[in-house]
Amino acid sequence: MKCVECGREIGNNQKFCKYCGAPIKQIYISADNTDQIVKCKKCGAILKSGTAFCTQCGAVVSAIDDKSTILKEQGKTKSGKKIIAFITVIALVLVVLIGYYFVEQYGMFDWNRKEVAETDSEVVEDIEPIKSETESVATEMDKEVELEESSEIENTNVIDVQDIALQIESQYDKVVSEISSGSYDSTMISDGIIAYSEQNMIKAIIIRKDVNEDGYDKSFYYDEDELCFAYYEASDLHKFYFNEGQLVRWRYCPDASDNSGAINYDMEGTTSYLQWEQRVKNDALCMEDEWRDMFSIRKNAPQISSENICDVDASSYLDGREYNIAYLPEMAIDGDLTTGWVEGVSGQGIGETITLYFDGMYLVSGIEIYAGYQKSGDLYTKNSRPKEVYVEFSDGTGESHTLNDVNNVQNIQFVNPIITESVVLRIDSVYPGNKYEDTVITEILPY
Repeated sequence: MKCVECGREIGNNQKFCKYCGAPIKQIYISADNTDQIVKCKKCGAILKSGTAFCTQCGAVVSAIDDKSTILKEQGKTKSGKKIIAFITVIALVLVVLIGYYFVEQYGMFDWNRKEVAETDSEVVEDIEPIKSETESVATEMDKEVELEESSEIENTNVIDVQDIALQIESQYDKVVSEISSGSYDSTMISDGIIAYSEQNMIKAIIIRKDVNEDGYDKSFYYDEDELCFAYYEASDLHKFYFNEGQLVRWRYCPDASDNSGAINYDMEGTTSYLQWEQRVKNDALCMEDEWRDMFSIRKNAPQISSENICDVDASSYLDGREYNIAYLPEMAIDGDLTTGWVEGVSGQGIGETITLYFDGMYLVSGIEIYAGYQKSGDLYTKNSRPKEVYVEFSDGTGESHTLNDVNNVQNIQFVNPIITESVVLRIDSVYPGNKYEDTVITEILPY
């Protein structure tokens, strides 16, 4: 190196110029010679690489230590860079997790849970989704509400009373229509009680109020032999709807003439509701048993014929012995149209009766009658003819019929075939004769 004062060459490690005595400044380390120098640990002098002793203070110089120091410093720099990289990765993971939380909590985006999990796994594996406590509680509450709502819906739909009531009313209308058209077999259980059936299955039982101690008109209607509807009417009105043997609706109207005040009681467990249910079912069952007994007897009973008539009687008869003839009641069953029974009271014989007796219980469906004196057309018009008659049976029941004014046979068809051991025919009104008041019946034949 050269002295800065005199410009002469001197040694690199000299403190003073040996020529002019000027102090020599330390050489600065440049980037080019960094690898060829070492530094004294004791005095800090810059030394050439490979120098064993410091030229300034004489201290032992260890190149290995100096190199290690430099390497350690370089390692610290590299470690710092790794720490920064690791912190960066952790920060990214936290950002992803925080974003995932807000998406799950507030539904900010419609991401698929699986896709989010797969995206997170690219950054860090085995990261469990974070769910807030609030979210868990809310989810459980939602499940409970849904369960309650589901239970309410299920209970409501167990039975639709209104829908069942409409179906029952439709069946009731159908039965009433079939009764009106005469499509069903009818059986008179007793006076005021009539049953309707089809192919041995009961369809309806109608009971007049005057045969009931409670004063109610009662009607029972059936679907496939099972009670579906009942109707009780007096000053108030009750309608009962049954489904599979259970009363599902009791419709009550305090005023039978004003249906606007009707109230529905559906599927109730009150004492009144249960009492009415049992009462109606008992009444219906009693009537069904009577119908089945009567139906069985009627089914097995023999049909009446003229040979089964064992006797005949009348409340009166015309004694015409002065004419060498008596108009006896047996003349009405002799099969001769030139003879007949003539009532024997003054006037036109209103209220007079003729009775046929049988030799046992027989099924009687009606009567063929030759009303009036049908020996000739002239005698027919001269004598009175029955118009309205009442037919009574051995059980005390009966029915009224109106005859036509014709000189021929007429058919009295009973409302119900009846099992009886006698038939009584009563004259309630007549077609007056143009000469005689006497009322005549030429012939009677039960069938």
